[in-house]
Amino acid sequence: MSNAKEKYSTSASEYVTGMTTASNKAKERYERSKKKKEQYSKNWKEQKININELTDKYTPGVEPKVSGSKMIWKNEKYEIKADLGVGSARVFDRKLKNYLDINGDPCNNNDLTHFGIKKKEEM
Repeated sequence: MSNAKEKYSTSASEYVTGMTTASNKAKERYERSKKKKEQYSKNWKEQKININELTDKYTPGVEPKVSGSKMIWKNEKYEIKADLGVGSARVFDRKLKNYLDINGDPCNNNDLTHFGIKKKEEM
């Protein structure tokens, strides 16, 4: 099993802590993320994922990269984007050019393609 959760948690903590000294652009990005969390978080609570299992399934062996407010695992077929500020993730099928729902099926509904990332004690 990967250690994606450890990497994500460390980066998320650094990201949120860094907001006190961040640029205005970064602060605006963080505020947008928090608004999205308010909008979608009810669904995230119902659709929680284990980030280790998700990365093992779709992007095994991939080292994540941090880009702005996202941690990204990317291979030829899939891309997982985890929001560092609010604790959500999505899976993008690069071949189909579509996000996936919790069952791995292509879906165009934002409510169904965002998943809450389980805390360590929930895993």
